Amino acid sequence: MAAAGQAAYPRTSFPDARILVADRSFEGSELLASVLERGGYRHVLPVTRTTNLTQLVKDLEPHVLLLSLAAPGLSALGTLRQLTRTAGDKYRLVVVGSPSDDLMKHRAFEYGAAEYIELPFDPVELLHRLERQVWVQLLLGEKRGRWAELAKEVRSLTSLAERAQIETVSLLGSLIDELDPQLGEHSWRVARISGHIATAMGLEEKFVEDLRRAA
Repeated sequence: MAAAGQAAYPRTSFPDARILVADRSFEGSELLASVLERGGYRHVLPVTRTTNLTQLVKDLEPHVLLLSLAAPGLSALGTLRQLTRTAGDKYRLVVVGSPSDDLMKHRAFEYGAAEYIELPFDPVELLHRLERQVWVQLLLGEKRGRWAELAKEVRSLTSLAERAQIETVSLLGSLIDELDPQLGEHSWRVARISGHIATAMGLEEKFVEDLRRAA
């Protein structure tokens, strides 16, 4: 984060990060959102916990969900459990809660929360902790992107190798036909019959094709 004066809030290095803020009341979520906006975040959406948060994070794909669970109880734990089940590495879950509620704090980390911030929160501390979680999530996103590109490249190379294999087999078959037509016809018949038998046995199409090539 950029340096700030004593009276100023620290400014984020990731102003375009998407932050979803949920509290039991709209006033609470607005208060948290105002702190984030003063820290330089431009895409902050405050909502209440009564909103369908699971669907909302799916639709909006935030980098961080800042969830206030200041009111203890089973409903808060249920909300936390539901969200952490779907979070995975899709977004970072930062929980704001009471320091006296050890059960909530322990459950938050047990269920997979990335951070637990105690009330009353220090705005500067909140911004610094949130900055780290945004940074981690952005790194995870870059990693997923690199893996996706690598997987695409591997699929492309695999496709090229399969085409080269098919061409090689076809050339060998043609060569056998020229050298010994009777043997060539026998080889093709074995390939076709092997494929028919494998298909009749209900084997996977990829296995059937590999069997034809081997035959």
